[in-house]
Amino acid sequence: MIKNLTIGLCGLPNSGKSTFLKLVTNIDNAIAPHMFSTLESKEGIAFVCSQNLRSLHTLTKTEKLVMPYLKFIDVPGLIQGAHQGQGLGNEFLSYLRGCKAIFLIARNFFDIQVPSVNIVIDPLNDIITILTEIIFADKAIIDKSINKLLKEHNKDNKKIIEILGELAQELDMAVEHLSNNNLDKVNFLQFSRFNDVLKDFNLLVTKKWFLLINGLKYDLSLLENLFIKTYNLDLKWELDLLQENGDVDNINKFLYDLALSLELIEFFTFNNLITQGWFTAKNSMIADILPMIHSDFVKSFKIAEVVSLDDFLRCGSWEACRQEKVIRLKGRNSFVENNDIIFIKI
Repeated sequence: MIKNLTIGLCGLPNSGKSTFLKLVTNIDNAIAPHMFSTLESKEGIAFVCSQNLRSLHTLTKTEKLVMPYLKFIDVPGLIQGAHQGQGLGNEFLSYLRGCKAIFLIARNFFDIQVPSVNIVIDPLNDIITILTEIIFADKAIIDKSINKLLKEHNKDNKKIIEILGELAQELDMAVEHLSNNNLDKVNFLQFSRFNDVLKDFNLLVTKKWFLLINGLKYDLSLLENLFIKTYNLDLKWELDLLQENGDVDNINKFLYDLALSLELIEFFTFNNLITQGWFTAKNSMIADILPMIHSDFVKSFKIAEVVSLDDFLRCGSWEACRQEKVIRLKGRNSFVENNDIIFIKI
C-alpha cells in the first residue's frame, strides 16, 4: 500500500522546488524570482501515465483513463543554520519529517533574474549544506532522546540507547567528511538500515533520499553513495516545453522511473468504462489492494483473475487470454506483481 506516501521537496531558496511542483502537477503554484516565495507547505498530485498504461488503454479503448499518482509537498526553503531555527528552518524540517521520501533539488543554472543564495553556483556545495543541516537536526533529536532514555533507568532501553549512540557516531563522522568535501567517504544510504528499529524517532537521515540537479548537466558519479537515485533535468526548459506544446513524455518517464525507485509497482484494472493504473508497494498482496479498488471488495472478495500485461497485449482480449490459459487465479494472500491486470470476482 502507498497510504501516506508523500515525497518532500527539499532545497535551498530558488533551487527550483516550486517550478518542479508546477511542472509535475500543473497546479497554480507561485514561482517568484526572490527568496522564500514558498512560505508554507503546498501539496500537489502528479499523475503518471506510463507507456504500459497507454498501451493497455489503446487496446481497451475505454471512455476514461485513470492514472496512478505520486504526492509531493513543497516546503519552505532551507538555509544554513536551519537546524537552529534560522530562516524557516524548524518549520521546514517538521514538514520533511512527515514525508516518507525526500527529493533534494540542487541548482545548476544561471539567471540574473532569479538570485541565488550563494555567489557561486555550485550544486555540490548546496548538497553538502543541506545534508549537514539535516544531520545536525537529527543529532539534536538523538542526543535529547538518549538523555531522556537514560533518566528512565529502564534496562529495556539499553539496546535502543546503543543503537542511537552508534548512529550518532556515524553521523559525526559524516559531518566531518562533508565539511572536508570527502564525499567518497560518506555513505548516506547506509543510515536507512536504522529505519525499522528507530522509526518512532522519525529521523530524516533514515528516509529515502533522491536528488535532482536542476539545470546544466552535472557529473552525478560523485553522489552515488548519497542518494538512492539521481536525476538531471532543466526544469524551466521542461516547463516551457509543456506550456508550449503539451509535451509530457520526458516528465512521464521521469515520474515512472521515480515510482519504481520508490519500490512501487504498477498494476491495472479495467471494465467497459474505465481503464485504470494503480501504484502499490512491492510485496503487496491481493488483500492489500482490495480497499484501493473498492471498499466492498474487502468483505465480498472470492478470487482474483490475473493476467500479465504482456500476455494480454499478445492475446488481445480477456476471452482470448482465457482460451490461451494464461489467466492465473490468486487468493487474498497472493502477491501482486508489476504489470498485473487484475479482475476481482465477488
